This record gives sequence, structure tokens and C-alpha cells, in this order.
Amino acid sequence: MKRISTTFLLGLILTLIVACGGVDDETRIEDALSELDYLEEDHEEAPDFPDGIGGVDIEWRFFDKHILHPEGFLNRPVASGGEEEVTVEATLTYNDTTREESFSLSILPRAPLNVEGMESVPLEDLANEYTVKGDAMDIYTMEDLATPYVDVLDFLKTLDGAIRYEELEFEENEDTLTIYYEETFEEDEEFDDELYEMTLDFEENTLRVNRYGFFASLSEETETDFGEGLEVVDYEVELQDDVVIDLSDYRFELHDDDAYLMPFHLANLLFSGNMFDAYYNGEKVFGVDTYQIMDNIGLHVLNDSYWNDETMHKDMRYDTFNHLALSFDHFYGLKEDYEVESYYEEFLPYFEDIMSEDATTHYDALFDLALDADDPHTSYVRSGPFDPHHSPTVDQLEQLGERTRAFNEFMISHMEHCGMMPEKDTHNNLGVIRLDGFDEDTPGLVEEYLDAFEDDAEIDSVVFDFTCNTGGVLGAVYQIVGFMTDENIEHYSRNAGDGSQSVLTYTSENEAYDFEFYIKTSPATYSAANFMVSIAKDMDIATIVGTSSQGGAASVTTNITPAGSIFVMSSDNILTNMDHESIELGLSPHIELSENDLDSNLALYEAIRDYEND
Repeated sequence: MKRISTTFLLGLILTLIVACGGVDDETRIEDALSELDYLEEDHEEAPDFPDGIGGVDIEWRFFDKHILHPEGFLNRPVASGGEEEVTVEATLTYNDTTREESFSLSILPRAPLNVEGMESVPLEDLANEYTVKGDAMDIYTMEDLATPYVDVLDFLKTLDGAIRYEELEFEENEDTLTIYYEETFEEDEEFDDELYEMTLDFEENTLRVNRYGFFASLSEETETDFGEGLEVVDYEVELQDDVVIDLSDYRFELHDDDAYLMPFHLANLLFSGNMFDAYYNGEKVFGVDTYQIMDNIGLHVLNDSYWNDETMHKDMRYDTFNHLALSFDHFYGLKEDYEVESYYEEFLPYFEDIMSEDATTHYDALFDLALDADDPHTSYVRSGPFDPHHSPTVDQLEQLGERTRAFNEFMISHMEHCGMMPEKDTHNNLGVIRLDGFDEDTPGLVEEYLDAFEDDAEIDSVVFDFTCNTGGVLGAVYQIVGFMTDENIEHYSRNAGDGSQSVLTYTSENEAYDFEFYIKTSPATYSAANFMVSIAKDMDIATIVGTSSQGGAASVTTNITPAGSIFVMSSDNILTNMDHESIELGLSPHIELSENDLDSNLALYEAIRDYEND
């Protein structure tokens, strides 16, 4: 028998190891996978996702980041929603061997809600346009949950004066609460009564509305009569199917425990009307109206509370993220225009900072979120009480989106012209009325200017200069249109929430003037000014001269987050032309002017003269 040398044996072993390297790599990957068995368990906390085990590199892919986020956030379902399955995928690599593996994780729901206590907190009404009758509100606390709750019936009763509480009727069943009221037209038998109805299902954790008009029509009339001199003479609506919102999809839960309970901020979103808000700062509830919020004057008192010295609770941070997704998915008017499928997905880039324990980081994320919406009607108004003096600002135009940047660049470049408004001017046979917005005083001012032009024998044409007009109160627009025509004025709109379309017809007490009317538009002609352009084009009562307008079709509403930030945003009520097409992205003129000529009365006069001579 021949003797085999030690050197030969060692060489043979090394050759076999190298030759069998692939098998060894697979074994290492299998060993790494066995270390990940814990992922298949039930989870109440976000599990660890290591980037490597035993020399095996691991890359992870997450598909439901609003539920399970790679930074360790777990947005658990509500108790009534049950377990949820989420999928993550891993790519495991060792040397040149790679393997794909999918894991299904079971996310356990939160514990069932139990009331821990109830406290009656004072309500201070700061609103100028409403007088709220309630002076206190019951706030409920839940076991192991920092979300404040309210009794729906108590919330509605407390806001009597800001909402039409006396007209509400309630139907209480075992698991449901139905709230309904009617819009009656007793003085005109031509109009059918309108029924508005919402059902809260505490078993299914859903809300159902027969029409989105329920939310806005709940508002009481404002102290200021913005529709003075206007009368509704006709109303047509094309309704769609009921809308059901599953609150479990957004991690909010109703609770029926001798009271119909829901989260405070959700009650405010649904039941405070479209021009009023209830604001809770941990110690007190404040009543504020939308005009105050838009002016952002005298609201510092909202932030005075013990929350100033507290760290924002994790529940409140999750609530804020979920609240933003719900409110933008169902109450934001431009979701379709901006082709957004889900605001959970749209807001994911801000999730990590929204979840930060640092209040400044949290509020800055919301500020950036509002800026990136690139919607002139959507903006961040103020931060909440966890960082009461923090006021993020735009330092440079590059922070803005393309649309809002163009809007602001135009306003800055035409600052001298815009600074002259409101005023009247003349050029040959043209009377020019420059308006930078619409409020309750604007119709009276316009009438004064028109009277002056009527006394000037040379003036036969009037131009409404909306070069720097960024909008305002629609009631003032209708009254001004009443100076341009004796015909009825039709208001066309569409609701983005339920798809309904409506036509509201007004008549004005104002007498029309015998002028040829023009409206000058620019990249800053926005909102109510844009709507007046639309009315003028539909009714053929004015010739539009200038550039395409900026647009703006949605009325403005407020949005208050659980952590106290205040937004204004485009509401679900969309202004349209007579074909029910949104006018959000602007309207084209009949006579075009270059932007450089928008400040020149001479260029305006020559463009109109050439148009009339063609």
C-alpha cells in the first residue's frame, strides 16, 4: 500500500472546500434565515431588521411603510380592526450567492378602548363671526392611550351658535348614532327640502354620509352678512352615492360606552362646520373662526398650557400622521387634480420627522409638508403648544414648489403695481379699478368708483384690474357681478368628496352699469378673482385681457392636527365653470398681454383698441 503524503491530503481538502464553496454559502444563508424566525411571530412592537447576520448581508424592502416603517415605527391597527398582515422582503447575500425571501408579519391590534376618566374643561370663545353658547366641554381620557376623546352629542351641543345644533335630530340604536337635519325652503315651494344625514357605526367603526354637504351646511350663519343684497332664486344638485369612511383604515376608533365617543380632533374635523374650529391645548378648549386663523393675529393664547413643558406623546405623533392622511384623502379638494392615490403614501417622506420626540423637528416636518403640496390655498399657519414660539418661515423662494414659486415671483416683481391697490384710474376712454382682494367693503368701494366713471362723459369702458388680486369673499364677487349685469348669477361647483355637482342661482339688488367691461388677469389672479373671471366668461359679460390666471378652485378650510399645528388647505368644495370642469389651474384670456405689459395702462388701452378694431 502506497503512503499518501501529508502535503497531498491538505491540497485535496483545500480543493474540495473551494469546489464546494457554493454549498457552504447556501448553508450560511440558511443559518441566517433561521435567525429571522422571530419575524413570523405576532408583533406589538416593531421588530429588528438587521443589515447582516453571521457575515450574510441583508437588504430589506418594506411595502406598507405607513404601518411598519424601517425606522422602527409600528402604526398598529385599532382593536376593532383585528390583526393585519404586512409583507417585507429580504435579499440575503454571502459571497456571490444571493437569495430572496419574503416574510409575512402579523401586526397585533391595540388593546380595546376603556374609559379612564372624564374632565369638564372650560371653553373660551375667541371667534369674531360666531357666538358659541357652551362654556365647557367634557374631555375623556382612555387607558393606555394619550388621544383625547369627546362625546359626540356633548361636542355638538357645546358648539351651538357656531353650528345649527337646534336643527339637528338624532336617532340612537344599539350600535349606531344617526345625525340628520334638513335644509328647508318654506318661503319658496319650488325648492325641495334637502336632507343631510350621517351615521356613525360603533360596531363597524365607520361613518356614512348621504352627501358631503352635511359638513359645510352644518355651519351657522356668520355675524357679517357677506351675501348682503343677494337672494337665492334657484338650486339644482346632482347627488351621488353615499360615502363610507372606514376609520380603522386611519387608526382611529369610535367607542360606545354610555356615550358616543370619538377622538377630539376627528370631532372637530367633522362637526365644527366649515368656518369655525374647536382647539384643545390640554387645559382648555378655544373657539376660533377661519378668518382669525388666516390672519393669524391674537392666537398666541392657544399655546398657553402645561404642554409647553411636556414631550409630545408618541400616540399624538401617530395620530397626527394618521389625521393628515385621513383629512387629505377625504376632505382635500385637489387630490384628483394632483393625481394622488393615497396621502399615506404621499406623506411617507415626512413620517420619520413627524414621529420625532423633538417638537421642533415634528412641526418643521408639517411645515415642509404644506410647502411641498405646492398649492397656494394650502399653508402652515402656526405650530402647537409643544414648541409654542416656533414659527418656521420661507427664507428663499427655492423652498417653494413650482406653482407657488411662480406665483410669489410674480408678486415680488410687480410689487410697485400691486402696492397701489385698491384704487381707480383712467386712460382715455378706460376707467380702471384695481382690486387686490374682496371683503365685505369691496362692493361699496366699487360702486363709488363706478359712480365716478358714470359722471365722466369720456369713460365708456371699465377694466377690473386683477393683476394682483389673490381672492377673498365670494359674496363680494357676486355683488360686483351685479354691477355688470342684470341677469341672474349662476354659481357652479362640484364636491370632491362625493362627486356631487350643483348650480346655485343668485339675483342681486344692485343695478347694472352701462359700460363695456373688461377684466385684466395675471399669474397672480387667484381664487375668488379667478372665479369672477370664470363667471364673466360663462355669462359673456366681460372680455378677459392679460395672461392666464393662476387659478384656484377650492374654497379654503382649516385643518388642526392632534399636536396643535394649524393648516389652511383647499377644501372639498370645488368651483367650476358651467360645464362643471374645475378651474383650479387657471383660465386663458381673450386678449393676451405679456407679463412685462401688465403694469402699463397704455399697453392695456392699445391691446383693447386693437381687439375692438379687428
